[in-house]
Amino acid sequence: MPLLTSADGTLLFADAVGDPSKPALVFIHGLCVGGLVWDAIFEDPKWSEVFYLVRYDTRGHGQSGMPTDPAAWESQRLAEDFDAVVDAFALSALTSMGATHAADILALHPPSYLSGIIHLEAVPFATLEALGAICKDAPKSLFPLIAAPPDVSTFQHACNQFVGICSNVASFKLKAICLGYMIAQPRAVVQIVLGRTQDPTGLLKAGEEGLPLLAMGAANDLTMYPEVSFGFMERFKNKKLVIIEGADHMPWLTQSEFMRQTILSWIQNVREKSV
Repeated sequence: MPLLTSADGTLLFADAVGDPSKPALVFIHGLCVGGLVWDAIFEDPKWSEVFYLVRYDTRGHGQSGMPTDPAAWESQRLAEDFDAVVDAFALSALTSMGATHAADILALHPPSYLSGIIHLEAVPFATLEALGAICKDAPKSLFPLIAAPPDVSTFQHACNQFVGICSNVASFKLKAICLGYMIAQPRAVVQIVLGRTQDPTGLLKAGEEGLPLLAMGAANDLTMYPEVSFGFMERFKNKKLVIIEGADHMPWLTQSEFMRQTILSWIQNVREKSV
């Protein structure tokens, strides 16, 4: 598929695999990387047999546009990026999966726009309070060195350390992909990404109104405290909280089948309740 165009003209890279008639999962990657981190899922037929898998590089990442105007980073713009993906793949009954973008999406749209939210190893929304409480010391110490490195050697070392704490089982290929994403991203964009905050009002209101949430955290995560992250979603009335044992910040590398079965069961339960 050619690059998509968001409402403000920013180009977005996106792709999909599977049967469009299946439940749609829109995968949203985390900070400073891109959609290829999900390759282990997108290349596994067990996933594509039961879900329509969609992913995109969020603005400022991967093969998508790299705007540096602060106005390009308002929640409305990131929500419009998600809209462009929804429209391009004609998605309905969709569930967003991955990073913090649900707060952006629900700042623009009503809760009914989504069938549910899956927070996978994610800070639920970017506020100073949430980021300070949820992130562990290791990534906190590395982010400044990645965003504004004093020299090339420090930058290289910080990037390698960050990828290392994300997963100790990632293949050399996946580590190289992550490092490539980080090096290609302009530092001005990194500073915006790491510095932007979100208004969680729409997200939390949706939770109070019953929007389903599946939050999954990894027991061996070196980047964040999953139980603390769960605490910031207490206002969600319809939620399921899962700790994935034996997994790190990339749990799909070691616990793919558990994740797939957990998500499939949760979606089936959500659909049954909505009938």
